[in-house]
Amino acid sequence: MSHFLFNNHTQSNKNLKTAFFCLLTGFLFFTSCSNYHCKDPMFVPLAVSFYSDADTSQQVKFIFLKIQGIGSDSIRNASERNSEDSLSLKKFENSTDFVFTSTYKNEREELIFVVDTLTIRHTNTQEFVSAECGCRTTFRLEEVRHTRHNITDAIITKKSVTSNYNEKHIRIYFENY
Repeated sequence: MSHFLFNNHTQSNKNLKTAFFCLLTGFLFFTSCSNYHCKDPMFVPLAVSFYSDADTSQQVKFIFLKIQGIGSDSIRNASERNSEDSLSLKKFENSTDFVFTSTYKNEREELIFVVDTLTIRHTNTQEFVSAECGCRTTFRLEEVRHTRHNITDAIITKKSVTSNYNEKHIRIYFENY
């Protein structure tokens, strides 16, 4: 009988050791694969500002503006409080396209939806940050093109897109505002 109890106790210790080993391995795996300890900003946003073409010093606040990246799942919605936004450029291609759907009220106070496309050509640079963080992609803006339904002009104001969140890169001018 004592032999049976000893074997059960030994089996129980093996199960505890196995469970502890699995928990420790899982903890080490998940903590080593995360970059929570990375203190450097890894997202490099493209900052765009919206202006009226009637008064180029006046920033536009939309009733509704939807910005959708073509070939990505990126969708941004701006409301009356937003006169600027940040967008994501493609890291592995040299061109990024966005569809802007904006609204304005005509003289009869009807809401009019207008769609424009903005194409940004850029060069990409992979920048090694650290072993913890990996690489960050920075961009150099080369050219911006657009359709002319509601967007009247788009001007690059700063060509270098880095992790500095205070920089504005493109001014977009809209009519009907």
